[in-house]
Amino acid sequence: MSKISTYINLLKTGTNKSVPNLPNKSNKSDASSMHITTPLDFSETRKLIDALKMGRGILVDFSKNHNSPQRMLDFLCGAAYALNGSVERIDATTYLITPKNIQIISAVK
Repeated sequence: MSKISTYINLLKTGTNKSVPNLPNKSNKSDASSMHITTPLDFSETRKLIDALKMGRGILVDFSKNHNSPQRMLDFLCGAAYALNGSVERIDATTYLITPKNIQIISAVK
């Protein structure tokens, strides 16, 4: 099972790391980590962008966000673009957003 599949399974089973658990800006040793989150509100967007700015990848599942998922995705895509990062759609509600220091290599077309 690939790492992406493992992350998606964690999201689907509800076993995930929420946005408030992201390390603070002073913790530089965690720069290449991947964060898994299911944001419920647009107010969590800033913490996700802070993680991108610190060089961390984010796997975001919008399936439980019924308020503003498209608005959040648009904002996160803009941040990824500004940071020379990338956005990869995993499935209908799940996206992998990475900064420039993390390369996404997909064998699936």
